[in-house]
Amino acid sequence: MILAILLKLFKRQTTSQAMFVRLCRGCRFWGNGRNGRNGHSRAPILCNETLVSPRFLTSSPSTGRIEWLRASLVVLTGTCCTAVLCNWLNAENEESIDYGDIQYWLARYKDSWYQQPFDWLGSFQSLKPWIHPAAAGKQRVVHLGCGTSLLAEEMYDCGEFGEIWNIDVSEVCLQIMRTRNESQRPALRWVKADLRDSKACDKSGIEANFFDCAIDKSTLDSICDGGRDDEAAKYIMEVARILKPSGIFLMFSFSPPQSRLQHLSKFFDCEVQVAEDQCFVYNCRKLSGI
Repeated sequence: MILAILLKLFKRQTTSQAMFVRLCRGCRFWGNGRNGRNGHSRAPILCNETLVSPRFLTSSPSTGRIEWLRASLVVLTGTCCTAVLCNWLNAENEESIDYGDIQYWLARYKDSWYQQPFDWLGSFQSLKPWIHPAAAGKQRVVHLGCGTSLLAEEMYDCGEFGEIWNIDVSEVCLQIMRTRNESQRPALRWVKADLRDSKACDKSGIEANFFDCAIDKSTLDSICDGGRDDEAAKYIMEVARILKPSGIFLMFSFSPPQSRLQHLSKFFDCEVQVAEDQCFVYNCRKLSGI
């Protein structure tokens, strides 16, 4: 009965975004054992406005309906009843996306839907217990792979951080965020660069030993998608290069230590925690002599 109703709604897709957010608020969307964007099974993710809206209501007619149906089934029937369907739906949608491909992100931000503010793995407030100790009072902080995140704005408004830089490969999303903040937050810096290319970073004015703290919210997850270990190694090497001696690399990731420390431990000494069942938190200090 429920499935019949959902399939009918699936064809019409008339449920409003606000109604859907209310339905999903408070539920948990659990990983189902398939490999996700990080190449590993997902930990449970708490559904809320920032997660549900962009993830389950996309602008693409085909993928939007698939994700909307998947989320609706989870909300109304529970994850156990929909595990098999989720496998099929994942295969039809998410597994076809290569998050490690720069062209995917360049195309994504040309779509007006994705030009809206969105934060991977939680807002500044939810991650503040880790961000504040690592970055408050520091001279320069950088958000790597910033996209259209509100992290820089919220850190700026907090008033406890120094210069806040934001780096991304997409000039489109950077210009959106520049325009959004040029009046109220003119001191925020927005720089186009690919952290896998040290020469490009040099040309962008990002010098060695420049930042006190670097923040990554699932950017390394994207790079690692598709087994790009060489690119992940270049990224981590460049992060270490632009950090000052004993600088902090604070990384929020879908992936567990066994998949991330193989890259991080060459340049950083890391402690790993879990942020409210949302993600893994890697609090890493640059090794001496790097």
